[in-house]
Amino acid sequence: MTTQVPPERLLELTETLVAAYNAKDFERLAQMLSPNLKFCHHNRGFAFDTRDEFIDVLRTFASDIVPDRRLGPAVRVIASGHTVLREQTWGGTARTDIAGMAKAGEHFTIDLATVLAFKGETVVEYHDYG
Repeated sequence: MTTQVPPERLLELTETLVAAYNAKDFERLAQMLSPNLKFCHHNRGFAFDTRDEFIDVLRTFASDIVPDRRLGPAVRVIASGHTVLREQTWGGTARTDIAGMAKAGEHFTIDLATVLAFKGETVVEYHDYG
């Protein structure tokens, strides 16, 4: 049985994850994610069943597709049980055309809702909507 992590700690972990994402600290991100991470960007049509697949895509976006990509400050965060919902913007400047988002050279932002499910202090599910 996993000990229930207090909501305040889950919110802190979520902001640590966002800071690591924005800093392109992929090692720190990997430490926070389960090796068997379930990731899905529900309305963008991609999903992964492992942390390594997810980190590989993040690295590609950060180096080749949207090098200045960032998650914005939280608009709203809610922690309940072992789950956190964080609303924010995400965006940057597209280096190449991104279907449904931006043309090469264009700066863009989208509204994004992220749902993280934790087991202890480890993210086991990561869902994006937006």
